[in-house]
Amino acid sequence: MRGARGLPSTAAAALLMGTLLMLGATREASAAPVVVVPNTFYAGTDAKLSAHTLERAVTVSLKTQEGQLVASANVEQSAEPQVVALAVPAGVAGAHRVIVTETANPDSTIGEESTITVQPANFVLMIELDKLVYKPGDEMRARVIAVDPSLMPATSQDGGKVVTVELWGPQGFILRKWNEMTMDAVYGVAEVIFQSSDSIKTGQYKLKAYSDGSDSASNVMTERSFMVEEYVLPRFEVTVSTVTDSISTRFDSFAGTVSAKTTYGQGVQGSVTMQVRLKPQQWWGWGGGFLMGPARV
Repeated sequence: MRGARGLPSTAAAALLMGTLLMLGATREASAAPVVVVPNTFYAGTDAKLSAHTLERAVTVSLKTQEGQLVASANVEQSAEPQVVALAVPAGVAGAHRVIVTETANPDSTIGEESTITVQPANFVLMIELDKLVYKPGDEMRARVIAVDPSLMPATSQDGGKVVTVELWGPQGFILRKWNEMTMDAVYGVAEVIFQSSDSIKTGQYKLKAYSDGSDSASNVMTERSFMVEEYVLPRFEVTVSTVTDSISTRFDSFAGTVSAKTTYGQGVQGSVTMQVRLKPQQWWGWGGGFLMGPARV
């Protein structure tokens, strides 16, 4: 069953970045220790922390709202930026507190604690299409990709994750459903192919994909829209040619030809309106610097 709290495809960026929280900075000291963490952690994965200007070793702790310790990571003293992994246990979810303390003195808190959110889903789904616009009778190919917060293929302990894909028509009905497809255990990819008929309705279609989690809160969902349109040949083509490749600004006029022909090569009669814009050319002079030359159309 699809969860009500599924992640949209745009959550792939939020899964990696989020709004950064800065812990440990003070107004009195510009070189105070700073620990940067994402505002969202994901259960069962390593949260990446960035530490800067540490004049002493610190400990970053993840605690529940009641103060129970969930996970911690020690950060060594270093003037260089460091990336530290904080292992978030599986099964953790909801609002938690992040606290930075001195490793040698756990009762000494550095800066203010911050509240972050731990999400149960440790991956997102994305849909790739071979085209964004199809014609009636075209074959549609799509790939559903599962990635973790590091944009690496997401797999489960039993192999590839299980995903269900639905194709929705412009009138809001499901045209095709691929149930419980097992994604590739190495690359985290599942492929769907749909052969449309010549009489398929034109309009906007949607592909929806969602994972089959153990409960509704652990389901992940995404969708992607595309169009089915009739291909219409252009009635005619317009070409513009000038006598010379470049036109100097010293002249008030230039000579050229505007022609229009149908797809079968026949001439088209009518009127035309032209706009000419100047694009200056630049090149290096002998003594250095740019020299301005005649403008091209």
